[in-house]
Amino acid sequence: MTVHRHGFAYAGPVLEGHVRCMTVQPPSVVAGLLDAGEHRPNLRLSEQSSEYAACRGCRDDDQWCYLDANRWVVGEAAQRLNLPQMDAAVWLNASGVFARDEGWIEHRPGHFLLVLDVPADDMVRFHADLFRWVVACDAPIPPASVRGAASLEEFMEARRRYTRRFPPDIAEWDLDLRIQWLRPTWEHVFDDALWGPNGFDHMGDHHGHSPLYGLTPSIQLAHVRDVVACHAESGRPEWRGLGEVHELRTRDRVMLLSHAGVVRMSSEQSSLERGVVDYVAVGRSDAGRRDGAEEVVA
Repeated sequence: MTVHRHGFAYAGPVLEGHVRCMTVQPPSVVAGLLDAGEHRPNLRLSEQSSEYAACRGCRDDDQWCYLDANRWVVGEAAQRLNLPQMDAAVWLNASGVFARDEGWIEHRPGHFLLVLDVPADDMVRFHADLFRWVVACDAPIPPASVRGAASLEEFMEARRRYTRRFPPDIAEWDLDLRIQWLRPTWEHVFDDALWGPNGFDHMGDHHGHSPLYGLTPSIQLAHVRDVVACHAESGRPEWRGLGEVHELRTRDRVMLLSHAGVVRMSSEQSSLERGVVDYVAVGRSDAGRRDGAEEVVA
C-alpha cells in the first residue's frame, strides 16, 4: 500500500489543546524569534506592511479598507482573549488542516513559512473568506444557522430571508450608515458551529469546510515545528523533500531542519548581524521533491 503524505503532516502529532497553524514572516522576524525565543508584533510596523501599500482606502480616512477591518478584528480578538492592551497580532492560517490552509498561504518572496502548534486558548479563530466581507463593508454576513442549512435550496431560501432584513441598496449608502447596519453581522465570522469535522458551511470551500484565520498576541520558539523558505521570485514555500537537510542560522542560534521539520536547535554565536538569517542546504537532496509530498510504502 502506498500512502501519500504532505509536508504539513511531517512535524508529528499535534499537541493536545493546540492547533497546527502557519504564518509567513520576513527574515527579521524569524531571526528575532530564534534569538529572543518570542515574536510579538509591533503596531506601527504592522500597519506599514506591504499589504496596505496598494490600498487607496488605507490612505483615505473617508474610505473603509483592509486596515480598518484589520483594526476591528484585532480589537475583537483582544476582547475575546481578555488582553485589552493588545493592539497588534500575528496572523495565522489556522484551520488545522494543511489541505484547507495551503490555498490561503501568502506568497511572499524571500520570506519564511513557519509551522506552529499554537495553544487554542492563546488565539482567536475566524472565517477567512467571510472576513473579506468585513473588508468590503457592503453586505450583511449570514450567521452559521443560515450557512449550515441542510441543502443548497434551503440555504438559498434562508439567505434570501436573512438578506431581506437589510436595505437592498445598502452598498450605496454613506460609510457611517453602512457600518451602523452591518457591524452587528460581522460577529458571524467568529461563529464556530460549523467548524467541526461534521459541519458543512455553504459559504465555505467546495467541501463545505470553513477556511480559518487565527490571531495570537505572540508566537513562541517552543511552538515552532518547521521553518520553510519561500521562493525568491514566486514566494511559494519550498518544502524539503525526503533526505534534504537545511540549516537556519542567526546571530545566536542554529536550527537544523529535515523533511520532518525541526530536528534540533542549539546556541552558537556567529558573525551575522542581528536580524539576519542564513539558510543553506547541508544534507543530500532527494531529486525533485520540492512540493512537500512523500510516498511512504507500508
